[in-house]
Amino acid sequence: MVTCCVPFCRNSARQCSNFIPVPKSKKLRAIWAQVISSHCGVSPVMSAKSHICSEHFGFDQWTRKAHKLKPNAVPRKFKLCISKYCEDVVLFQSKEAKLVGHRTKSALPCCLCFDRLSESGVELNSSDGSSHKQGCLLQQYYNEHDDQKQLKIMEYARDRNVELREQIAAIQAKLISLGAS
Repeated sequence: MVTCCVPFCRNSARQCSNFIPVPKSKKLRAIWAQVISSHCGVSPVMSAKSHICSEHFGFDQWTRKAHKLKPNAVPRKFKLCISKYCEDVVLFQSKEAKLVGHRTKSALPCCLCFDRLSESGVELNSSDGSSHKQGCLLQQYYNEHDDQKQLKIMEYARDRNVELREQIAAIQAKLISLGAS
């Protein structure tokens, strides 16, 4: 059965009917792998026979007449978490990590929601009405992520503000010394 080679994507031929084979060109395949690993934090296991589901490509990356990818198309949509509540954390995690200097090479923080839900006994694909409990737990985890993100950004901004003030003071001192001479 065909499955998507993007890390954390669980799509298979059962869920998604359109799979794109990875490029035959090793150079283009390496570019795709680099883009995927930069967004997911994990390098994909990709061979010449691997496939990527259509969910990782935007509408503008397809040709209008034939349902084929444009030659310059690169996967760019990565939804790593199981819920819309964590979507913002997923989409902005890499930018936030660069902003606060945090690096992760294993699971992304938002993917921990899945593990935490599993540990709490909630089955993610259940039809027994536990979706409300699921949503509440995910909202709680999302809020925790958001609070942590805000604290990190505030700490970074405060530290950066101090650095910039010191740089301004040094420049002002140089200007004063140049003006005095």
